[in-house]
Amino acid sequence: MRTLAILVALLVCITPATATEKEAQEASGLLESQVVRAKIRQAVELAEVDPAQSIDDLRTIFERTEDPTLRGVALYDLGVLAHDQGDFDRAIQLYRDADQASTEPALRADSRFNLGHAIYTKAHAGEDPASIDDLDARISTLTQSARAFRSVLAIDPSSSEAAKNTEIVRREIQQLRQLRDQAQQQKQQREDLANQLKEQAEQQQKQADETEQSPPENEQSQREQQQDQQNLSEKTEQSSRELEQADQQRDEQSSASEDIQDAMNAQQEAEQAMQDGDQELAASKQQEAAEKLRQAAEKLQQEADEAQHGEKGSPEDAQESDGEAEQGEGQESDEPGEPEGEEEGEIDQLAKDLLDKERRERERRTYRTKGRPVRVEKDW
Repeated sequence: MRTLAILVALLVCITPATATEKEAQEASGLLESQVVRAKIRQAVELAEVDPAQSIDDLRTIFERTEDPTLRGVALYDLGVLAHDQGDFDRAIQLYRDADQASTEPALRADSRFNLGHAIYTKAHAGEDPASIDDLDARISTLTQSARAFRSVLAIDPSSSEAAKNTEIVRREIQQLRQLRDQAQQQKQQREDLANQLKEQAEQQQKQADETEQSPPENEQSQREQQQDQQNLSEKTEQSSRELEQADQQRDEQSSASEDIQDAMNAQQEAEQAMQDGDQELAASKQQEAAEKLRQAAEKLQQEADEAQHGEKGSPEDAQESDGEAEQGEGQESDEPGEPEGEEEGEIDQLAKDLLDKERRERERRTYRTKGRPVRVEKDW
């Protein structure tokens, strides 16, 4: 992340106010540009030991100058302080405000660069994605980060850092999209199996009712009932095999597996009871199998819902792009493109390097004061 010290050069390049401008400033309560520059320096030095006071001072400075560059510097510095304190939403808004407020290209480029960092760090601040909704939310947030980094190039096409970071984030987005597609496929498998088992449960219940209410009148009728039960048992066995294959892909056993096994056992007992001519026992076992199939279908549907929304069963709030169009002039609005030929391990390492680089730069921050800082003496 680019720090406060980068902007010091801007403070010495601002033309002092004329006598007429000074009189107008005094009448309006505004501060002279030279005073504002000095106070910004003092606020920056104070940030290391008293960030709260530094924030208050920078806010006051912003309110008491109309110079677009100085207002942009104050907003940028406030963004850096909010970023350091982990208030990423506030930092994101301040970086955007600094980009809009300033007419200085270097400041606008730095604001956009730090905006990309703040959004990226926010995306990784919580737990790892545990559902399709979580993956979608992170992809959305990282897309904003990539756009912010890319928008730096509209101002400074030679920024290799911005270009590199854009690609790093793009690669991570591609990896997350692959994980999302895999999770969606597994979710669909469970929904399909849940529907199959629900239909089988209805068929099994119908057979149980027929066995109980309409005992076979002859040997032919008995063979037909036995064949119907055998066909349904084969369908249940096929569903069990499909679930086993799905569990192997997911590397996790479904909670519905035990219910399906119980249903198959009950179906076998029902077939045996039919062969023995015990219609009452056959109907009872068919009823038991129907109930177990219903339970398995409900569990599979619940697992599909959890895959989409997480264990709580409700989707996480999507991380919207507030003022996404405000990230900079000339910024493209399409999603980041697809990287080619990248291994997952390399993607992970590139993403890790981005965060590690930010930590190192924060430790090397050059705006730290020399000697013992003191509070700014206000004259307002």
